[in-house]
Amino acid sequence: MAARQGAVERGVLADLRSIPAYLRDGGQAKAALRIARLIDQDQQPKDVASLARELRALLTGILAEAPREGEQDAVDDISAWLDKQYEAGDPHARGRLLLGHQRPRLSSIPPADGSAGLQAIKLAATAGLYLDDWEGWVLRQALGEDPVRKWTDDEGKLQPAWSAFEVALIVARQNGKGAILEARELAGLFLFKERLIIHTAHEFKTCTEAFRRLLFLIQNSPRLRNRVLKVTTSHGEEGIELKTGQRIRFLARSGSSGRGFTSDLLVYDEAMILDATKVGATLPTLSARPNPQVWYTASAGLRTSTQLARVRRRGVAGQSKGLCFIEFSANVHDEYCKHDCTQHLDSQDPEALRQSNPGLGIRITSDHCAREREGMDEVEYLRERLGVGQYPAPADAWAVIPRKWWNATMDKAADVFPAAPAFAIAMAPERAAAAIAVAGKRLDGLTQVEVAEHRRGVKWIVARAGEIDRKHHPVGWVIDPHADEGSLAEALDQAGLKVFTMTATDVAHAFGQIYDGFREATIRHPDQPEMVTALAGSDKRKLGEGSAWDRLGVAVDLSPLVAITFAHWGHLKYGREADYPVEDSVDFDLDQIIRMCEAGLYGPGDLERLASGGALDAAALGGKLAPLRKAGRVIPSLLEAFAAHG
Repeated sequence: MAARQGAVERGVLADLRSIPAYLRDGGQAKAALRIARLIDQDQQPKDVASLARELRALLTGILAEAPREGEQDAVDDISAWLDKQYEAGDPHARGRLLLGHQRPRLSSIPPADGSAGLQAIKLAATAGLYLDDWEGWVLRQALGEDPVRKWTDDEGKLQPAWSAFEVALIVARQNGKGAILEARELAGLFLFKERLIIHTAHEFKTCTEAFRRLLFLIQNSPRLRNRVLKVTTSHGEEGIELKTGQRIRFLARSGSSGRGFTSDLLVYDEAMILDATKVGATLPTLSARPNPQVWYTASAGLRTSTQLARVRRRGVAGQSKGLCFIEFSANVHDEYCKHDCTQHLDSQDPEALRQSNPGLGIRITSDHCAREREGMDEVEYLRERLGVGQYPAPADAWAVIPRKWWNATMDKAADVFPAAPAFAIAMAPERAAAAIAVAGKRLDGLTQVEVAEHRRGVKWIVARAGEIDRKHHPVGWVIDPHADEGSLAEALDQAGLKVFTMTATDVAHAFGQIYDGFREATIRHPDQPEMVTALAGSDKRKLGEGSAWDRLGVAVDLSPLVAITFAHWGHLKYGREADYPVEDSVDFDLDQIIRMCEAGLYGPGDLERLASGGALDAAALGGKLAPLRKAGRVIPSLLEAFAAHG
């Protein structure tokens, strides 16, 4: 290693040699010197993972004390050097040690002027809890102090408020997020004098384990142990109370747990199994306190993780001023990545493990992760080890297309089958259902979109598509070859249908076009319940430089919406130039034109355009209006004028 060292590495070695001067403990100082010699002499210790843990502990030990001038910079340099030396792509590093990234891939941190995190790290160390570099970093961000807001403590002194009202930490299991909570709760009891801390978890056994771990740390420190008044160990009543009145309670979540308590710190552990209704039971407990904070800690989300999805959506957007959001996750390929995609990682790439597991090489080994992979399916491995969750969109959020856009483009009056139609097919996840949609040109020049079929299962699709094709002679059928419906391409082709396949760029363009169609009101559609359900519960995801519908991350079936999106794209791309006179539309008649005028959807220009194309005759219209007048029907003045003067 010494032969490959440049100026930066030599500088890091100087930092390593200076560690003993920073440390107050003689044993730690000797260990630091030994580590420096091993690295300097390019010696390979038998247990590299043990060496790495020791070095991380030494760095944490430095931060646990009040840092002197230059110490923080030295620690940061050494941490960065460790990450560089053990990168997965470094051929010299293979076989030595795979270390997880110590900083998250996704984060949104509120502005702060100072942090109480270092005090919390130091207190934890006195109880024998030495945080990893990443754990200490998370705590420092979460306990940032607001540069403006203040609150008055029990002694009448002004104190800086937390910059983050909410803290969300998403990281895979066994990386050490429990230690962060323990350090935060110790600080809340013994440093911040928080009157009541409520620690909630999904199951009683998880609460009990968290209680026992915190109690062990307190009992391990005479200084802390002597401040305890009472420890309650009764099942369901676990808690610790100090002589100065501060308390912590450990509760399993239910519809009523947490009600009646006024807490300063509320912890939602196992937040991936946290229903939004449970939050309604406990979150208001913070409202009466002057400087409250709520924590969500979780591994990657499930389709039922309603509350975590809400918090994560705000965190990823980075627009919530009071949310400290931190996520360690792998930036892996999705189904639309090209085979030579360089922007994302393969799930088997060691770098994916490093991105999502900051405890890798410290308490988790790559060998263990490899064994985990063999015992899990791909989706489970992505979620449990690589931090790639499947998050639901709210069932009635209308998060992408506002409901007012849907209502503004609805056409209840017309029974329209459009000209130059394009059809599309889309499937729900796991092929549970499928939809066929159509898009084409209307008499008024707008684009009609609607769901033609929506059924459970997929066996019916090819036969039904053949029937529709023979009846309506569309310009073609659009499918996404990267999705489940791509498996039908050959069968549709053999049935004589003209199939158009989409690229990832096409999928992103299709999303943008249907979005613009709703926003600019250039489309019309009937009122179809399956579309209302899909749009209300829809969400989008990033695709290249654009977006696409997130079929997997929502709790509703998006196949009708996806099919309409693809059909709309197919018509715009292939149907506009088709030799298909609009007046030959299958269901065109004067009754339809009258209904369109009565609904206010046609104006004088529309009637002139139809007349110039030979689709509307003034005399024929007059003959159609005569019996309607006799029947007492109110005729729009627009129609009366056209019938009279042409």
